[in-house]
Amino acid sequence: MNPDPWYFTHDVYEQSRYDTTIAAMEGRRYERAFEPGCSVGELTRRLAKQCRHVDAIDISATAIDRAKRRCREFPNVDLIVGKVPHQTPDGVFDLVVFSEIGYYFEQASLQVLGDMLVRRIQVSGTLLAVHWLGRSKDHI
Repeated sequence: MNPDPWYFTHDVYEQSRYDTTIAAMEGRRYERAFEPGCSVGELTRRLAKQCRHVDAIDISATAIDRAKRRCREFPNVDLIVGKVPHQTPDGVFDLVVFSEIGYYFEQASLQVLGDMLVRRIQVSGTLLAVHWLGRSKDHI
């Protein structure tokens, strides 16, 4: 069994994306982060080092199982199988990392999700949105 069938742990592009995402946080510490679409938890591990608590969710049970193994050393991370916006954790966040999942939603659904996430961010919080702008047969 391949523990990383999506190549998130060693792909040059993916690693660069994680590095750039963390760098955009400019060393700031956060109390509570939310990462929808966390996949195998590679970025989640990095967020756990800068956040007091991280709530992460993915629609794939396989990905969450792998993320739990990858993040087992971080008691400040909660990982669940679910689909945003329906299974979004309660409460507010001072960081939402919306990384490379926007293209999975139709425009109207993405607008509703974005509006909901913005309402759940504290006034001094951060919405960090990351999206690949290239072309792919998988993401038209």
